Amino acid sequence: MLHGELRAIEFVARLIDQGRLPRGTGPGQYRKVNMHRIALDSEMMKLSAGTKLNTDYDFFTMLCRHGRRAARRFLDEHFDDIGERSSVDLRREVQAEWA
Repeated sequence: MLHGELRAIEFVARLIDQGRLPRGTGPGQYRKVNMHRIALDSEMMKLSAGTKLNTDYDFFTMLCRHGRRAARRFLDEHFDDIGERSSVDLRREVQAEWA
């Protein structure tokens, strides 16, 4: 479902860039959406699907710690992008999905 929504956002952005949809904020006009991703480090990406059932307090504390670290890295790298431009290349993401 998320991938379909990302494809739709990328498609509308492409139509706006091509001038096939009117850019603006008024009725019948379209705005490009800036997309960002806060990615966890590789250690967290190794978690199995079974961790979705883990309700242990120490596990949540560890998730929170890693999430804060990831958010800090994102802000250090992309703070100036917020409200200005996407930090994710949706066109590349959509193309990679189809590959």
